Amino acid sequence: MKAFCVRLFLVTWLLGYTVDFVEAGKKKKKKKKKNTVSDSGGSNNQVVEEEPKPLLYGETIYIQSLARDFAWLTGGRGSGNKESGTGVRNKDGTKDEKGKERHYRFEFQANDRSDKGKKEGECLRYGDLVFMWTTGKNNKSKRWLSGEFEDEATATYDIDHKDRRSRTNEFTWQLRKNLGDGQIRYTHGQCITDMSTVYIQYGGKTHRWLASVYKESAETKPYFENWGSLYRWVLRREAGNGELDAQQKAELTEEEQRRKEAQEQRRKKRREARGERGKKKKKKRKKKKKREGRRREKKKKKKRARKKEERGRREEEEQRKKEEEERTGGREKKKKRGGGGATTQKKRRNSVRRRRGTNKQLEERPRRKMGTTQEGRGATPEGE
Repeated sequence: MKAFCVRLFLVTWLLGYTVDFVEAGKKKKKKKKKNTVSDSGGSNNQVVEEEPKPLLYGETIYIQSLARDFAWLTGGRGSGNKESGTGVRNKDGTKDEKGKERHYRFEFQANDRSDKGKKEGECLRYGDLVFMWTTGKNNKSKRWLSGEFEDEATATYDIDHKDRRSRTNEFTWQLRKNLGDGQIRYTHGQCITDMSTVYIQYGGKTHRWLASVYKESAETKPYFENWGSLYRWVLRREAGNGELDAQQKAELTEEEQRRKEAQEQRRKKRREARGERGKKKKKKRKKKKKREGRRREKKKKKKRARKKEERGRREEEEQRKKEEEERTGGREKKKKRGGGGATTQKKRRNSVRRRRGTNKQLEERPRRKMGTTQEGRGATPEGE
């Protein structure tokens, strides 16, 4: 019996061990092979992904907007000292744009306007205060990005011009990993690598960031909630094709959905506010109707009282007239009938005067003398 138990224990132990061994082998097969490079320079059917290199001061950098596809920051398009030719455009959109790629290339210099920056060759870092310049029209001179052109618009100027030498803060920008609190504070962050997403804060004013707004426009705007894509930029060594990747498009979709939800909430609040205002207006209308009803009632009461007083006066007048008639015995009526009122008497006087005037005129009119005529009419001689 003891021997049988020992054998059974050994069998079960061996079975458990073999099962564990098989499962461990399966897990190892599922694991990815490590990237290995052979001595001959080849690889085992896999490409080794290199880490992105940091961006350096003094090298050419493209600044792409994440607000939409095919949008890069551009400048230096005008002529003269004052150039407003900045914007966010598609560098491959038209034939004219294809020949102006130099206006999409920017270089960063650390707080220095000279050709040789103080940090040339060093890596760009989050928190650095920088100047950005691009090539001017016809490859002439440098044009530096400024945020002080017509309120919030950006422009590119000749920074060494006499009108701009004392206004260097207008050309200062800060590279940030996040929005921050809107204040300009110098910080020494980590290096910015190729294809990194940054916020570019304007150094001339607080709470202003470079934003891709409207149609092909770049402005310094305060931050608006649910519009974060307008303020995000990608710094890259090569321009690329300009199309956003799946993750960036998904972020834009989520942002648009948040904007719609926020808009719906604002509409709901406005409707509720209108409803509350409507209730208040209803209450005011009711109160107004009550006041108007009380006023009308008062007017009606006054009108009834007035009519009652007039009726009483008329009755008193009639009563007085009756008493006068009874006392005079009808003589008053005869008198009135004979004499009439003042108007009637005046008419009579006028008629009498007219008649008298007519008679007087007839009396004064000369009479024609009567005599014989050629027709044989007889007439009485004068004196008869």
